[in-house]
Amino acid sequence: MDRADGQKDSRQDGRARKLSPNKAKDEGAINTIFGGPTTGKSNRERTQEIREAMEARRDLDVNSIEPDPKRLKEGWDPIVFTEADTHGLDVRPNDALVISARIGYREVHRILIDNGSSADILSAEVYDQLRLDRKDLQPFPTPLRGFGGVEVRSLGTVKLPVKIGKAPCQKTVLLNFVVVDTENWPYNALLGRPFLNKAKAVTATYALMMKFPTEYGVGVVKGSQEMARRANLSVYKDREVHQVYTVTAQQKAGEPEEQAEVPKDFELDPREEPEDRKDEPTQEVALDPEDQSRTVKVGASLNVHVKTQLVKLLRDYKDVFAWNHKDMLGVDPKVISHHLSINPEFRPVVQKRRLFNPERSVAIKKEVEKLLSAGSIREVKYPEWVANVVLVKKKNKQWRMCVDFTDLNKACPKDSFPLPRIDQLVDATAGHELLSFMDAYSGYNQIRMNKADKEKTSFTTDQGLYCYKVMPFGLKNAGATYQRLVNRIFARQIGKNMEVYVDDMLTKSTTAEKHTEDLKETFDVLRKYQMKLNPSKCVFGVLSGRFLGFQVHQRGIEVNPEKIKALEGMASPKTLKDVQRLTGCLASLNRFIAKTTDKCAPFFKAIKKGKGLEWSTECEEAFQKLKEYLGRAPILSKPVVGETLYLYLSVTEVATSSVLIRLEEGIQKPVYYTSKALLAAETRYSPAEKIALALIISARKLRPYFQAHTIEVYTDCLLKLILQKPEVSGRLTKWAVELSEYDIRCTPKAAIKGQAVSDFIAEFTEPDTEVRRAMEDEQTTKFQWKLHVDGSSNTHGSGQE
Repeated sequence: MDRADGQKDSRQDGRARKLSPNKAKDEGAINTIFGGPTTGKSNRERTQEIREAMEARRDLDVNSIEPDPKRLKEGWDPIVFTEADTHGLDVRPNDALVISARIGYREVHRILIDNGSSADILSAEVYDQLRLDRKDLQPFPTPLRGFGGVEVRSLGTVKLPVKIGKAPCQKTVLLNFVVVDTENWPYNALLGRPFLNKAKAVTATYALMMKFPTEYGVGVVKGSQEMARRANLSVYKDREVHQVYTVTAQQKAGEPEEQAEVPKDFELDPREEPEDRKDEPTQEVALDPEDQSRTVKVGASLNVHVKTQLVKLLRDYKDVFAWNHKDMLGVDPKVISHHLSINPEFRPVVQKRRLFNPERSVAIKKEVEKLLSAGSIREVKYPEWVANVVLVKKKNKQWRMCVDFTDLNKACPKDSFPLPRIDQLVDATAGHELLSFMDAYSGYNQIRMNKADKEKTSFTTDQGLYCYKVMPFGLKNAGATYQRLVNRIFARQIGKNMEVYVDDMLTKSTTAEKHTEDLKETFDVLRKYQMKLNPSKCVFGVLSGRFLGFQVHQRGIEVNPEKIKALEGMASPKTLKDVQRLTGCLASLNRFIAKTTDKCAPFFKAIKKGKGLEWSTECEEAFQKLKEYLGRAPILSKPVVGETLYLYLSVTEVATSSVLIRLEEGIQKPVYYTSKALLAAETRYSPAEKIALALIISARKLRPYFQAHTIEVYTDCLLKLILQKPEVSGRLTKWAVELSEYDIRCTPKAAIKGQAVSDFIAEFTEPDTEVRRAMEDEQTTKFQWKLHVDGSSNTHGSGQE
């Protein structure tokens, strides 16, 4: 019998064995045997609960059961299990329902679903891997009682969110876990009746499935037979379990040990570990039967039906890929071409030819020959503008040849064509079930240069003078031209099933079954305009991937693992440039860090102007704490259209900060963190002005969210009074007018129901009484009057001296 699952009383089991098999008469009923931990209540309270249950049953007329309309929720679909739910299972009556779910911010495997347990249990090992401090555990003196009344003492309790299901049919519930430290327990966690009741989940052990109602329909979680049987096997093979998880006596004695395979599903999701984060596994698929080297990557976790459809589509559209420069046909100049708008006040510049060592000269020669054979460049005579080439080392240690268009770029005014906001593109990508990441093959080179401007792109090498026939990398407005192209040709898809930032393209689908159809629409456009993809940089049909510097997936947005790895491997700064490099790395992670400016305040003090680097103990502690924080950086959630978002504000002596959150099944999920250092003048603002400043800075930084959603500001300060009566100072009047375009509501602080929000200590550091006193003084000052009279008047008469 599996442990911690509501075990049976051995005395009742003994009585059952004594019954004669010949006894056929009715001798009463055997009631349900309850197990698991006690609830911490007294015996008197439990007796009262039993009495209330019996009274409720007597009051119920079983012949006319009517549902209570107050307890029904709209949108509930009927939960039904059919024979189809068992397809693909090796059905056996003793397989437990073992699932994977997200606990806290980690994906946890080997979770036992136990209808007989009156508690939700978490192993101490998983608790430690969640990077939670055992000091935060709440005391729980009542022991867990198992089979035969055996007691197990707990370490305490902790509240953690648990997410089950796949988007959009997902559900998150907040559970009070009992943390236990037991040896050889085969499960990482156990979800009992408290979880099932909160999630309103129904289980079918025959189908190894659990279903539950959500706002978008019935959610489904399938059990893993492999995990269940691994767990069952480990119960009866203690010796093997010890070899996997502990140091055996043989190892201590130096004797050879038997190699035991570590169950791959015991550990938490390895993608969450910063030192071992890897991209989603993929597999190579050959597109051309006659040339097996022409392959593309597809997600390894796709089900057979979706994968078959996807591979067939990729082979049907193999012509949208380019395997070398000769395969690029280029976009028709009638669609778009790149024009140079040169200011006539600038005179043409011919740069002096640079000399290169033999290794670089050979690399330049090879690159020129490749571009000539591809038709991307041609020889030119008597050009007015001539630039030098520059070589840059790539990650694979090969050379990349670029052209130094510095002088030409100075003569060209900046094209003001807007590029998409990266934050909005990333938000729009998260939350989809399947994604395909695509990269154009030498994307800029697929656009032709305007005939009159070709010779202005001339460059010099040892082989001669050449000019570009296609748009080269390095031109000032090349990105704007490319964005114009993709905005035009993908106009019907952008925002619906596709996102594009210059030459980074992504096709997204809300369901796996629809992904092939969405990709076909993308490929039709690519084929129509003769745009080619780079197969080595494309990945199709994956659950997650890197897009514009972020890790996006169905659950939300994460920090790019490469950035975390670079920061964790960074040594303590020793020079001013090292500190500047550190602050530059953190700038790209601001969205994920609560109160960034406060955490980095010691770094800014260390690089004050006029002083050398003063790396103090305070700086080192802040540096190490920042590394630790980023190791468990939160997953940012994607807002749903039309929902209300909530804002916590924080003001310290040096900065204002905020966190925008959304509620998902009662759990607070972070959407965006902001932080800004206070200027010298701003540090002298009154408390009322500081809290208003925190709101105005957040509104400016998070303008798209403020425009699209109702924002509820959680604060105990008199912010509403400040905004409604801004006559106190001119800047408050200006801010009130600026904020009037948004739907902002102020409410008292609510209970914090999310770890990421509790990390952000969203409280005004000035005492609340001081804020109120300052506001009262400002309001009182406004109503003081001075009376000036020329004479006097009283009950005895009037007059004037």
